[in-house]
Amino acid sequence: MIADIQNASIWKRLSALLLDLVVIAVLATGFAFLISVITNYSSYEEKLEEYYQEYEDRYGFKVMMTNSEYEALTPEEQERCQEMFNDLNSNEDVLYVYNMTINLSLVIITISVLLAVLACDFILPLVFKNGQTIGKKVFALGVVNLNSVRVKPIQMFSRALLGKYVIEIMIPIIVILLMLFGRLGFVGTIIIGGLTIFQVIICSFTKHHQAIHDALAYTVVVDMQTQMIFDSDEERAQYIANNYQMAVKKEN
Repeated sequence: MIADIQNASIWKRLSALLLDLVVIAVLATGFAFLISVITNYSSYEEKLEEYYQEYEDRYGFKVMMTNSEYEALTPEEQERCQEMFNDLNSNEDVLYVYNMTINLSLVIITISVLLAVLACDFILPLVFKNGQTIGKKVFALGVVNLNSVRVKPIQMFSRALLGKYVIEIMIPIIVILLMLFGRLGFVGTIIIGGLTIFQVIICSFTKHHQAIHDALAYTVVVDMQTQMIFDSDEERAQYIANNYQMAVKKEN
């Protein structure tokens, strides 16, 4: 085993990441289902569908039509369709149900992803030790400080919460949702593209090829097959000193 940082190969890291993303997706789906039941989300969704069906039957147009579908209508049909939208938007009951559906959707996504990330990237690493998630456990990877000392729980928490959850997952999700709801156009593409480029730059030019969450937490992903992990700086210093003394004795 070696005291210095033993960088993990990019392919093992990517493989572990993909497996962890699958785990996070499965956990987030389960948490989302539980939260939706608790908040009675389906009742608002069903009520909104009823309102939409009522207006579609009354005016003869789909409420959730695409831009291309709208542009394919005749000027008279577009005028009638716009009348439907104006009528729909002036209905306070519809607006209330719509806003509740949107707000609950954001709450469910936010909380479910948060719980999934904390479970995968904070709780499991505490159980497995050495900062290992399921993906890292499978591919024999670990997470350590830049001096090969074991990562503290507070570091794993900030790594998971600030780095992975906030910056790498939720910002793209929120931007994509805003783009889907028409509140962000090309700006959203710039934000996601800029974040992706920044991630690539960080991984490419940092000494140990750290991702954003590792750079923020001062941690690094290592190969557990060759990496020596110490409980403290003093233990590492003692290990190096002992190896040095042994090397001197062999030379003499």
